[in-house]
Amino acid sequence: MLKTLLLIASATAVLLAATPAASVDVPAGDKIEVRLISDVGSRTRNVGDVFAVETVSDYTVGGQLVLPKGSPGYGVVTEARHAAGAHVNGELTIVIKSLTEPGGGDLLVSVPGEISDAIVVKEHNGNAAAQYLFCGLVCLGAKKGDDVLLREGSDFHVVTLANAGATTVPAGSAPAQLDPKYEPTPDPGKVLPSPSASPSPSSSP
Repeated sequence: MLKTLLLIASATAVLLAATPAASVDVPAGDKIEVRLISDVGSRTRNVGDVFAVETVSDYTVGGQLVLPKGSPGYGVVTEARHAAGAHVNGELTIVIKSLTEPGGGDLLVSVPGEISDAIVVKEHNGNAAAQYLFCGLVCLGAKKGDDVLLREGSDFHVVTLANAGATTVPAGSAPAQLDPKYEPTPDPGKVLPSPSASPSPSSSP
């Protein structure tokens, strides 16, 4: 009897191992919200620099989980023009081509409209009032332009391309691990907004 049970258990394990993982066809055009892991700006970044993002929530297709919350993806800076004199502002363009599935596969995506829904911050270079006081209109006219910055923690959307046979995972599965070299460097002086943080109770009079 014990031998029979062991044979059944062994056969079941072989069948499970041979069963292919469930998959779904991901349609083109689904929006997936992602969050920047570190600052990306025209002042400090150069063409070819790689940066990381992570998904803000689970991404499902037909009720099947494809990307758990926190799934990483990697982008590349394709244009980075640093701000220059005479009010020439910086420019920045990025590309994100894929997000990483829990099993290590790539889910193909694109960035619509050059991150049209991201909040872009202007980084001012120099103090215009101080420059004017120091040498008048000549310096003011030659003031360096502003750089552009996407701050760490900024959210924006990528859009799926058609992905045939994307692997699904059980609900509650862990995301793929972020490549450690793209982990942000802790900055004790930086306070990031936390959407889940509850406001501090007001002090009683």
